[in-house]
Amino acid sequence: MIKKSFFTNMSSQKAAYVGCFSLCFGMFMFGIGNALIKEASETMPSVQIVLLRSCFSVSYMFMFLFFTGNLKWLKSHNYPLQIGRGIIGFFGLWTLFLSFKFLPMPEATTFTFLSPFIITALSGPLLKEKVSIQRWVAVIVGFSGVLIVAQPSGDVTLYGAGIALISAVIEGFIMLMARLLKKDKPVTSVFFHTGIIAIIALIYIIIFGDWVTPSPYNLLIGASLGLVSCLGHVSIVYAYSIAPAVVVAPMLYTLIIWGAAFGYIFWGETVSTMMFIGVPLIVGSGIYIVRREKVENAKHVPEIDLG
Repeated sequence: MIKKSFFTNMSSQKAAYVGCFSLCFGMFMFGIGNALIKEASETMPSVQIVLLRSCFSVSYMFMFLFFTGNLKWLKSHNYPLQIGRGIIGFFGLWTLFLSFKFLPMPEATTFTFLSPFIITALSGPLLKEKVSIQRWVAVIVGFSGVLIVAQPSGDVTLYGAGIALISAVIEGFIMLMARLLKKDKPVTSVFFHTGIIAIIALIYIIIFGDWVTPSPYNLLIGASLGLVSCLGHVSIVYAYSIAPAVVVAPMLYTLIIWGAAFGYIFWGETVSTMMFIGVPLIVGSGIYIVRREKVENAKHVPEIDLG
C-alpha cells in the first residue's frame, strides 16, 4: 500500500524531477506498446488486438486491486458516463491500432498529439470553458504541424493519415469526458474504460467473425501489451499527482522519440523531412497550451486520494 507520506514529504523540486521521470517512463511504456501493436497488426486483425490488450489490462488491474484490498475503488459516481466513454473509447483504440498498421511508427506516433488541440477547441462549446485568443492561435499552429506531417508520400498515405486523425479526434472527446469524472479515481476510469472496450471488441468479433487463432507469440504480445499499457497509465497518473501539469506535460513528447527509435530499429523506418518541420510546431504549441492554461486557471492539478 502506498503511503501518503511518500507524497507529502517530497519537496517541490524533487517532486518535479520524479514526476518528469515518471512521465518519461510512461511514454517509454507506451512506445513499447505502440511497437507491439504494429508487430501484432501484421498477423492479427486490429479488433482482435484491441480485445487481447484490453482483456489482459483489465486482468492485471483487477488482480492488483484484489491483492491490495482496494476493490472498493471500482465504484463509480457516474456509471452511464463511464459506459459511454468506454463505447467511444473502443472506436478510438481501434482506429489508433489501424493507424499503426498503415503508417510508419514516427508519423503514427506524431498524429496522437493532435488530441490536446482537439481538447482546447472543444472545451469551449462542450464544457463552457473560456478559451483565449492565444490558445486558439496555438491550436492553429499545432494543427498546421499535423497537416505538414500528414503530407502524402510513399509511406504516409491519405488513408492512413485520415485514420490517425479520426483516432486523435475521438481521443480528444474521451479526455473531455474524463474531466466530467473527477469524482472517480483514475484507476476506476481506466478499469471501466478498458473493460467496456474489451466487451465491445468481443461482441464485434462474435458478430463479424473477425478472428484469427492467436499463436503463442501473439498471446505473448497481447499479454505484454496489456502490461505496458497498465504501467504507462499508472506512471502518468503518478506524475500528474505529485507535480504540476505545466512541469511534467512537456515530457509527453518523448513518445515521438521512442516512435522514431523503434520504427528505425525494427522496421528500418526513417524520419521524413516533413517530420522535422511539423514536429517542432506540434510540440511547441502543445507546451504553450499547457502553460497558458496554467496561467489562465492558476490551479494545481488535484492530488490523487490514495486512502
